[in-house]
Amino acid sequence: MAPAEPGYSAGGKQNSTRSELPESCWQGLFADYKGLVAPTTEAPDAYHFAAFAVVAGALFGRRVWVHYANRLYPNFYVVLTGKSGLPRKSTSWGRARDLADAFQDASVQVIHGTGSAEGFLDALQGNGRVLVMVADEFRTLLGKGKQEGSILVPCLTELFSCGDYRLKTRQRAVEAVAPFVSIVANTTITWLEHSLAESDVLGGFAGRFLYVMGEPKDPLPYPPKADKAKFDSLVKSLTECRSFADDVAKSGGELVPSEEARATFSEYYKDHYRRCQEEGTQSTLLRRLPDYCWKLALLYAAMDKTRAIEVDHITPAIKACQFFEDCAQSIFATFGESKTLRMERKIEEVLKDTPGRTMKARDLQRKLTIDARLLRSLCDAMEEQGVIDRFKDAKEPGKRPTLYVTLL
Repeated sequence: MAPAEPGYSAGGKQNSTRSELPESCWQGLFADYKGLVAPTTEAPDAYHFAAFAVVAGALFGRRVWVHYANRLYPNFYVVLTGKSGLPRKSTSWGRARDLADAFQDASVQVIHGTGSAEGFLDALQGNGRVLVMVADEFRTLLGKGKQEGSILVPCLTELFSCGDYRLKTRQRAVEAVAPFVSIVANTTITWLEHSLAESDVLGGFAGRFLYVMGEPKDPLPYPPKADKAKFDSLVKSLTECRSFADDVAKSGGELVPSEEARATFSEYYKDHYRRCQEEGTQSTLLRRLPDYCWKLALLYAAMDKTRAIEVDHITPAIKACQFFEDCAQSIFATFGESKTLRMERKIEEVLKDTPGRTMKARDLQRKLTIDARLLRSLCDAMEEQGVIDRFKDAKEPGKRPTLYVTLL
C-alpha cells in the first residue's frame, strides 16, 4: 500500500482538514490534463480535477463499470463551490468542454442551462444517450426542480444510477434505455445556503453530488492559450483509452478490483461508515463518497488500460474523496443554523479579515449587503455578548460622527 500523505493515516482515517487536493491524485492522464490547463486560468486545480473527471467519464460512458453493491459507471454529479465568482468556476468547465468537443464522434451531448424538464427528457429519450448537464448556477437547477409539478429533481436523483428510466404522465411518455447522465453546476456558498433546503438533503438529491472548493490562484492578467501539442497528445491518449474500453465492453465491460485494492478500500470504509452514523446533515451528504471512490478508481484503471483495479488506482481515489469530504464539511458547517447566527458569523469573518479588526459600520453594511436596521439589530446582540464593540470617532465641526465596529 502507498504510504499515507500528511493529514491521513494509512487506513484512510482523517486526522486534519486538507485545503488542497493531494498531489498523488494527479496521476496518469489527470496529471497530463493539469499540465495542459492549470497554467491558462486562475481557477483552483481541484476544479480542473472534477471537470476532467466529468468529461473523461462521459467519454467512457457505459463501456466500463465496477461492481460495488450494483454496477457503477463513471458518471459524476459535481458542484463547483466558491466564496464568490472569483475562483473561475465556469472557466474551469470551459477548458474541459474544449476537450469534450474534440470527440465529436463520442455522442456526448452537453446541455447548457437547465432549460425545462421537458427539454431534458427530450434529450434523454432513446437508447444509450450520454448527457452532461451544465448548470451555471446550482440555485437555478434547484429552483426549476422545485416548481410545482416538476419532475426534474426526482428524475436526476434516479438517473444517478444510470438505470433505465420510464415516465408516463397524461401529457407524455418517456423511455430512456441505458442512459448515462453527469451534472456540472456552479454556485457560491452564500447561494447554496439560501437555496438548499433540508428536504433536498434528506431526499437524496444533494447527497449525490461532490462539492468541490478551492481558492483562486494568483492573478493572471493575460491567460495564455492551452499548448496545442499537449492538447493533441491528450486527445490521442484518451482515444486509445476509449478503444481499450470498447474491447472490454465486448466481454461485459467489468473492471474487477484486486484483493489488495479491496483491502485498502475496506480500511477507508470502516472509518467512513463510523462517521456516517453521526447525526446531522453532513453525515447524510457523505454517504455516496464510497461510490465515488470506485468511480474514480475505475477511471484511473481505464486510463491505465488495465482490466484490474489495483491499489495504485483505489488509493488516489480515496485521497480525492477525503478531500471532497473536507469540502462538504466546510461548506455545510453551518447548515441548519438560524439565519441570525449565520449573519453573526459573517460579521465576525469580515472583521477578522479587516486591518485592526475594525470597520466603519456603513462599510460593513455594504460588504454584507444587508439592511441597516438588520445590521444594527445583529450588532446589538453581538455587543451584548461581548463579541464586538461599537464606537464613534471624535465629532468634527459640521460633520456627523462616524460609527465603527470592532471585533474583540
